[in-house]
Amino acid sequence: MSARDTTSLDDDHQPRAAAGYVGQPIRRVEDRRLLTGRGRFVADLALDGAVHLVVVRASHPAATIAAIDIEAARALPGVLGVWTGADIVAAGLGGIPWELPPPGAESAALGDPAVASPQSLLANGRVRYQGEPIAVAVAETLGQAEDAAERVEIDYAAEPAVTGTRAALASGAPRLWPHCVGNVCFRHAVGDTARTAAAFARAAHVVELATDIPRLIQHPMETRGYVGAYDAATDRFTLHAAAGKPQTVGRALARDIFGRTPDAVRVIARDVGGGFGAKNPLYAEAALVLWSARKLGRPVRWIASRSDAAMSDVQARDQCADAALALDQDGRILGLRVAMLANLGAYLGPRGVTPALMPMRMITGVYDIPALDLSVCAVHTNTVPTCPYRGAGAPEAVFVVERLLDLAAQRLGLAPGELRRRNLVPAAAMPYRTVLGATYDSGDFLANM
Repeated sequence: MSARDTTSLDDDHQPRAAAGYVGQPIRRVEDRRLLTGRGRFVADLALDGAVHLVVVRASHPAATIAAIDIEAARALPGVLGVWTGADIVAAGLGGIPWELPPPGAESAALGDPAVASPQSLLANGRVRYQGEPIAVAVAETLGQAEDAAERVEIDYAAEPAVTGTRAALASGAPRLWPHCVGNVCFRHAVGDTARTAAAFARAAHVVELATDIPRLIQHPMETRGYVGAYDAATDRFTLHAAAGKPQTVGRALARDIFGRTPDAVRVIARDVGGGFGAKNPLYAEAALVLWSARKLGRPVRWIASRSDAAMSDVQARDQCADAALALDQDGRILGLRVAMLANLGAYLGPRGVTPALMPMRMITGVYDIPALDLSVCAVHTNTVPTCPYRGAGAPEAVFVVERLLDLAAQRLGLAPGELRRRNLVPAAAMPYRTVLGATYDSGDFLANM
């Protein structure tokens, strides 16, 4: 359609008026094709001459790689190449950088290793989480590539690891990065400490909560997958990806991995069978299929197994909170104090900052909270990096406040709903400015409840 067209097509290819969307039932356009098996996913793509890539992953959460023997793997039938971190270094490929700076590093260059080290496409000399990519095998068939991957011999020198969020701060905990004292990547605080202390001093009731919100692994119906191709005539890459943000991935591949201009990498995302956040960032496998395709002159495909997904997809949540809520005699909130601890995993993921800092925007929620003292500490552990997933830190913040309100209702002998009603921001207060500085332009939370 041209820019002047004023109609669009529904799933029966019948035109409908472009105006009048608000308040109207709009028919979905993709369902019939997907429900009748006509979806086009990465795993369905069959490029001529495509070969298969399999990743060899770390079996230890923390270890030095003393040696890697790939000769037996290279000698197997159908194997086209076996490569390690040393090959990545020799090729001059970049690592996966953080994209959003932590507090205090806003002026730092993207991926500055002094802030947080980019993750190498293949670990070179050291692994920091179980499942970290160490080597790849490429072969004519998937079975041959899997056989080659199993023949890669890795000599590890295992080291002490720390995986627990609270344990990362313990005295004597193994340290992941020399520049992160006590495994702390960053700290940040908002609110008014003195005002909150005064609110607690005059409170009739104080309830406290210490809670751990566990880590989760995302499992969309379609696992991650990439098919990479290279055109020697134009010196350009094409990546077919199960990607939620293909433009972002393409720019990162060009700029950070290959040191090229953005037009050097085209990323095509067709149907995506669920994502929830896990398919949005750049991953090593996306770069590895492109690099391998250029080396071999043939398309290269990698489709994650469920084991791959569990060990390599960015994970989520994994935050702890020590919190307290101060209330007056009638159950109205006077102040909130929260110290949150966020587990970043072994590396600061491309947008790993977001879930850690989201409570600083969301924690007061729909409640009138006049005083707040909120601090966040983000730590590294020997685990898969965490990144945004389904709310990206907002559900963690809401969970903490709602649990405090349940405890307060029990303390005061009130129904949980009644205590909440007493503390909702009233519609008459709109536009309402929260203690964090956000403005709610409208809302009737009591009616919603």
